[in-house]
Amino acid sequence: MRTTADPYSRVYCIRVVPRFDTHLVRIAQYPVDLVMEDTLVSYKPADGIELSDFEVSLGFSPSSFEIKGTFNDNTFTREHLLRGEYDGAMMYLFATSWVTPIENEEPLGRFVFGKIDVEDDAFTIEAVGIIDAYNCDPKVTYKKDCNNTLFDVTPDNQSVPFSVCGLDIADYLVESTVTAVDFGNLKFSDSSRSEVSEWFTYGYVQFKYTNADGDSIYGVPYEVTAFNATTKTFTLLEAPRYNVVIGTEYKVVPGCDKTITTCVGKFDNLLNGGANGGGFFGFNNPPTDRNG
Repeated sequence: MRTTADPYSRVYCIRVVPRFDTHLVRIAQYPVDLVMEDTLVSYKPADGIELSDFEVSLGFSPSSFEIKGTFNDNTFTREHLLRGEYDGAMMYLFATSWVTPIENEEPLGRFVFGKIDVEDDAFTIEAVGIIDAYNCDPKVTYKKDCNNTLFDVTPDNQSVPFSVCGLDIADYLVESTVTAVDFGNLKFSDSSRSEVSEWFTYGYVQFKYTNADGDSIYGVPYEVTAFNATTKTFTLLEAPRYNVVIGTEYKVVPGCDKTITTCVGKFDNLLNGGANGGGFFGFNNPPTDRNG
């Protein structure tokens, strides 16, 4: 049964959960810390934060709004946002009473962080309704390339609906250490690598770093555009947003160009017989026009 916060002592609260184990944000439209009586967690004052008008639908209509504010320790730092720590973060909005605050007492919606703009000491974050964010069309594209996503997960380990690759990412994940860097040319090396050339091409790498809270975590994923087995060198699509040096720990997974040749030759996954089933999901002779 849905509960409703007392209208005479009503306050709005926001909880932001990033995709990675970084700085979790809890704020409330209240002048001092608001401690929830059920969970004993503290929601900080939403100093300098403005929520644009938002609309909560009773059905499945998507809702969205903007969060505008200035950087402070209670919410986000400039470093947090520029490093991409909150890209795709989940946000929970609820109302409660400041007299007897209860976490999630009156849920008002779940949102996903979309576009994030940073300018000087201010930021604007687009919060997209969960229905809109995950509104996907399950139809299959009739093409030669595979319709599946490798490992059935995104680079940050989020499940991909309707993907039936069937391979387990844990069987392919590599964890190691950087031995050379050349990010002027978008490259880094690991002399311990023994994989064949292009094994990691189209894959993703995450580097470990220390965030603004002093926690050692893996950052956002970066796409690998090439891997040279002779020089043990990775080439990235873009340079990391944080400092990567010799000795930095990283983890990387191989990539797939979605062709049947790669599926068979690289992953032996034409017909996956594992617990999840799956395998290659493309078509040998797709039509070239509407009359095909």
